Amino acid sequence: MKAPEATASGIGAERGGFVRNLATLRRRLGRSRDPWSGLSVNRHVRLVGAGAVIAALLIVLSVTILDIRAVGWARGLPETMTGFFRSATRFGKSDWLLIPAGVCGLALLVADWTRVERRIAAAWAEIGAFVLFFFLAVAGSGLTTDLVKWIVGRSRPGRFDVDGILTFTPFSSDAVFLSFPSGHATTAAAAALAVILMMRRFRWAGLTLLALAAVVAVSRIAVRAHFPSDVIGGIFVGATFTYG
Repeated sequence: MKAPEATASGIGAERGGFVRNLATLRRRLGRSRDPWSGLSVNRHVRLVGAGAVIAALLIVLSVTILDIRAVGWARGLPETMTGFFRSATRFGKSDWLLIPAGVCGLALLVADWTRVERRIAAAWAEIGAFVLFFFLAVAGSGLTTDLVKWIVGRSRPGRFDVDGILTFTPFSSDAVFLSFPSGHATTAAAAALAVILMMRRFRWAGLTLLALAAVVAVSRIAVRAHFPSDVIGGIFVGATFTYG
């Protein structure tokens, strides 16, 4: 028997059941995440490529000029400012974002959408599409950063007096050699951009998260967990993975 066609709201045949709910969310996500609908694939690639070139130039500039100065700046901060940045830096941890998003997404996937009114099911689909995109952006960019950290093996600012700014121990699992790129900056950038792309009706939410992401990025330098070049690299990974 031929399955009924999906309606304009994306419910219809996909309502009910884990797999069908997932199909609904994926289709809704395809319609919702269209931030640059006027761009061709080639222009999209060129835009990402331009971002990569800019990020590379900023990283080189940072390594050449900023990284050493940032260590001195962080060491000279008053304790009150250091304490503030220690608190702020916690917002860059991915677990407090991924766990609620994962629980919410799983609940929507296993729910029986046929037992609720159509408008509620449509709302669930919209929420679920955002949660799915948000989770994949934060988790995917985080895993990418973890892989790059392991491959690069850059020494952290905490070892500056011993290693300087350009000491590398590739394929090390020791946290002191996992400086580039910054995982917190990756998470902050991915989360902020995901909200901006998926919640364009609530621009204030995206701008608020963008401001918080900037504070988190600076905090990683202030607590001497990363060099500025690490933070730039993390922002690039988070933004590129989310946008791409």
